[in-house]
Amino acid sequence: MLSDNARKLLRVLFNSNRHDPAKMDYLELLRMSQRDMETIMDALAELQQSDYIEWDRDAGVARVIYAFEPCPNN
Repeated sequence: MLSDNARKLLRVLFNSNRHDPAKMDYLELLRMSQRDMETIMDALAELQQSDYIEWDRDAGVARVIYAFEPCPNN
């Protein structure tokens, strides 16, 4: 289960890139997610570790692999 910050950032990335890898503008992520830079970097690392995104830190490019968390079976 993703943290709230990671889930919010995943939605922002998905809605801004629509499956196409794109150069991330960190200032735009700050504005859209309303989080600080440390929180964004932690959330990106969490998303990458959980295989929701592919993130090239050096190039600043992220590609969304899974846009949603799987629904738990009720």
